[in-house]
Amino acid sequence: MPEGDLKELDPRTVFVRGVAYDLVSDDVERAFSEIGPVRKCFLLQGKGHHKGCGLVSFALPEDAQRAAKELDGSQFGNRAIQVESATRRAPNEVRKERKRKLASEESGAMDAPPAAAAPEQGGTLPKAPHAKRPRTAAQKEAGAGKQRLVRTVALGNLTAVCSASALALARSLGQVEDVVYPMPEGEVAKYMLQRDGCAGQVAFLVYDSVKSALQAVSQLHNRVLEPDRGALRSKKAGASAGTLMWARQVSGEGLHMKKWRLIVRNLAFDVKESQLQELLRPAGFVWELTIPRKPDGRSRGFGFAGFMCRAHAEKAIKVANGQTLSGRTVVADWAVPKAQYAAAAAPLPSEAGGEGGAGDDAGAEGGVAVPAEKAAEVEPEQGAEKRMLQSVVEQLTEPAEARKKPQDRVNAPHATPASPRGASMKQPGMEATAAPSNYLSSKEGSGSGDRMARFGRVKACRLVLDKQTRKPKGTAFVEFEAVAAAQKAADASSKARQGAAPAVMVGGRPMEVDLALSQYAARTLAASKAAFVGGSDNRNLYLAKEGAIEEDSPAWAAMSGADRTKRRRAAAELQTKLKSPNFFVSRTRLCVRNLPYSLDEKQLKELLVAAVKERAEQARPVVKQVKVLRDAEKVNTAGKQASKGLAFVEFGDHAHALCALRQLNNNPAPFGEERRPIVEFAVENAQTLKKRSERSGREAQARRPCGGAGAGGADKRSAR
Repeated sequence: MPEGDLKELDPRTVFVRGVAYDLVSDDVERAFSEIGPVRKCFLLQGKGHHKGCGLVSFALPEDAQRAAKELDGSQFGNRAIQVESATRRAPNEVRKERKRKLASEESGAMDAPPAAAAPEQGGTLPKAPHAKRPRTAAQKEAGAGKQRLVRTVALGNLTAVCSASALALARSLGQVEDVVYPMPEGEVAKYMLQRDGCAGQVAFLVYDSVKSALQAVSQLHNRVLEPDRGALRSKKAGASAGTLMWARQVSGEGLHMKKWRLIVRNLAFDVKESQLQELLRPAGFVWELTIPRKPDGRSRGFGFAGFMCRAHAEKAIKVANGQTLSGRTVVADWAVPKAQYAAAAAPLPSEAGGEGGAGDDAGAEGGVAVPAEKAAEVEPEQGAEKRMLQSVVEQLTEPAEARKKPQDRVNAPHATPASPRGASMKQPGMEATAAPSNYLSSKEGSGSGDRMARFGRVKACRLVLDKQTRKPKGTAFVEFEAVAAAQKAADASSKARQGAAPAVMVGGRPMEVDLALSQYAARTLAASKAAFVGGSDNRNLYLAKEGAIEEDSPAWAAMSGADRTKRRRAAAELQTKLKSPNFFVSRTRLCVRNLPYSLDEKQLKELLVAAVKERAEQARPVVKQVKVLRDAEKVNTAGKQASKGLAFVEFGDHAHALCALRQLNNNPAPFGEERRPIVEFAVENAQTLKKRSERSGREAQARRPCGGAGAGGADKRSAR
């Protein structure tokens, strides 16, 4: 046997099969690192996802042997993996020579005379290359049975009234080889037809091809079939006006309909099923379509669509994403089974007792468990400046916080009261407008205007209503004819907070009355309040929440499984660090994760500067430093050290860093839906920074000239 045909084992590398498709190379590397140090790990990539197999190279041969022995057959990602020693691939020249030699042998065997190859004359019969082992009769029978099931269509919701018409229609759609009706209950349960909504009697129709079967499903499913006239005459009591038929492929991709299910987000509240179906129709037959709705009939802002195969679902994601439906840009992604989502979204031990309740599954409809309130709050994109202003003002004007620390609002020089949360006034005359809050009903709210009349003549009273329920939110705007009257009402409420005067009562409840602010005044308040909060917290712990995404939110449901895993890992790392008083959150330095490995420092800087300008067009951000962490042991195609997908970026101004974080974090636009940036304020070690500063000072002192004119010159330069 030629030397190139020998298979040589690689003592440091193992070949892994059966890797779950929702895992990434980092997950595999972390699991195999428990055996020993891993030098390299990668999964073989296919179209859109990896192929479920890959290679793991260890630093020591002993670790590779132990991994093949201990991890082979173990459970990893809910699947049993196969681990075995990898073989080194022959060089390219050897493989080419092998192919040429094999081709010449085949051509020589075809041209050789029969006598030369006869065994009686001492010759040898040429062996057919890559000869397949003949299949047994049992294997052939099993294969034929599987192929038959793939060509079989289950037709459900049948009754004695309409069964004859339904079967006749099914036969007319293609060449039918066999019909079994009715099917036993055991067979119906075996192929999980009831799980997908099948009811009534069921018939199995075997078509001559898979294509014909799929075409029949698209023509039969959800089709209204009128009952047979003969059955109506003989069974008038049990006859119905029409039957909605149910059809599905028995085996193949039809057996896994839940896998080809999508969630479509950011739908308008008045959208109709027919509109969404028309949008998805170019991708293929929409087998299932549901839009969860509220009691008033309006949608919850999202819907679910099911397809017959993976190819149609993948095409639907490309077709629907970015399209405008009823004035909104919709987003389509894979739907996660409800049980799997609930298990993945379970709170961490440190998060037990946090927010969230029993109603978090509202609107899931068997797919992604998305809170109804959060799904309904998805609004169209507005101006960048308006979004920033609203977000900051809402955080600073919580009534509970105001009641908790009234002295901050009274004594702080920048503590001018702001408008209540969710309210905004844009018309002129803001100086004469007050904003009372803390009432329950619309009757009390309208009564607040009458109650305010004791401070001066009231021009108008406007209640703030919830956008979804159209009920009062507990706040209002009262516009006076005189500025002094509004100031008088605010002063009276301020004295009541200090206990120096009686509270302004409406319906037996004390009112919180503040002066309403213009947009410019609210922006100034937000900036001063942020500076005050930052100055009182030496560790800037309030910035640790920036960039975090709640696991029960629509944004979390839109992420890929790999991104969710990375975010959980980053959150756990952040909690561990902040337990130590030596760590603090930087106000100007960002940590950017989940970056493409081909992205360099220059490209990342341009991306961040563009992100800031998208939110604030007039901004001139200054990026002081961009550092992409690299692996010293790995080299990319350009011959440089490979990136780890992690970088640190330092801005010259805190506002610019905050703009970049909010614009780029979890944004699918830069790198795609499957790899969204994870941006957060970096956590610094105070002790490390102190040592670095001392070392820099010593080095600067050592470089400084000693004595004479040199020292004087240095002093003069420093003085200048």
